[in-house]
Amino acid sequence: MDRNTSVETSAERRAAIAAAVADVREIERREGVTRESLERIKQRLALLAARRDLFSEKDFPPPAPGGKLKSCLYRVAEDADHRFALYVNSSLGGHSTPASPPPAGPARDVRTAEVVLSGGTGEVEVPGAVQARKRAALSARVPASVTALPYREGQWVTAGAVVIRLADAAVRAAVAAAEAGVRASESDLDRTTALAAKGAATPRELEQMTAAASAARAQLTAARDSLSYSVLRAPFAGRVAARRVNLGDVVSPGLPLIEIEGDDGLEVLATVESGIAARLRPGLRVRALVDGQPGPLTATVTAIAPSGDPTTHRFELKADLPPAAGPRAGLFARLLIPGAAGEPRLTVPAAALFERGGLTGVFVVRDGPARLRWVAAGARDGGTVEIRAGVEAGERVVVDPAGLTDGAAVTERGE
Repeated sequence: MDRNTSVETSAERRAAIAAAVADVREIERREGVTRESLERIKQRLALLAARRDLFSEKDFPPPAPGGKLKSCLYRVAEDADHRFALYVNSSLGGHSTPASPPPAGPARDVRTAEVVLSGGTGEVEVPGAVQARKRAALSARVPASVTALPYREGQWVTAGAVVIRLADAAVRAAVAAAEAGVRASESDLDRTTALAAKGAATPRELEQMTAAASAARAQLTAARDSLSYSVLRAPFAGRVAARRVNLGDVVSPGLPLIEIEGDDGLEVLATVESGIAARLRPGLRVRALVDGQPGPLTATVTAIAPSGDPTTHRFELKADLPPAAGPRAGLFARLLIPGAAGEPRLTVPAAALFERGGLTGVFVVRDGPARLRWVAAGARDGGTVEIRAGVEAGERVVVDPAGLTDGAAVTERGE
């Protein structure tokens, strides 16, 4: 490998690792730490590990044969919060561990197909989340306890309806005191004005009374504004999506209390790399795969962020979903973004893929037994599926691999 190729591989590896870390953080932010989210994170990291071209033995050499060490760990990434890190494990493998013999028994007759490299537009699968187009998270602006929560999750509220009341006894007392102060200051101002007209008060005294009356009115306005903060109203008609507090809870300013989603439809929120963002424009129609939907939906791109996140270097994308029964805010979705014209891609028959433990794999036949290979599957086009990582052009994969195990003896017959 020459120096230029090595530099290009290193840059591509850094970009792939950064994209994987960004996807992991996005899954964690969107779904929290659950069994399902951990499976998605596991699958995303498996896709990164499938890029054998980026993690060669030359760049990550194993320990020398004959020594005490059997493997080496290389740290390739760590997030800014030091909450997780990514390592490459380079082991001696065949230097000290003999290859396991194929399982005993007669060879299975299998049908294989070649991994085809072809040009075309293809599609890039981008993970995202379904959310309401119109949504609002209402927060407290004064510290107080919750005294009323008239609506529960899923209930419909009208625009302007009171959705939360906070304790306001102290604020009402402040309003009463401010009103008394206004009355007193205005009385003093009237008396001083009358005395000034008779020459019994100086202009300076009149100015002082005028300023005092203005300050008292300003205090009353501030007190009334504070009183209005103790009542939270729905900014638009919609449904209560989440209640973050319970009756009697003491809340602090800035704490989200309730979330409301409008009835104006749903959209998919995702983040994309700069190369993909440059190809997008508002109005572009893309396919969307939403959990629970039997087939893809046609989404319309509505917005692409003009600037990217300085940490992940990714750009926010929004695409409207058409009206359909089933999709709800919070569901996992994938947008299939058209690739660059003429961009080569690898494809295999759809029947060659299988899923196990949340991962997608194929069985590759080369020089004997069938070997399990985890892959990153892309868009499906008729009877073929794009493979973004995990196999190479010209390799042969087993079609209909049900029942096969890693290392099983097979007799190959091509399509």
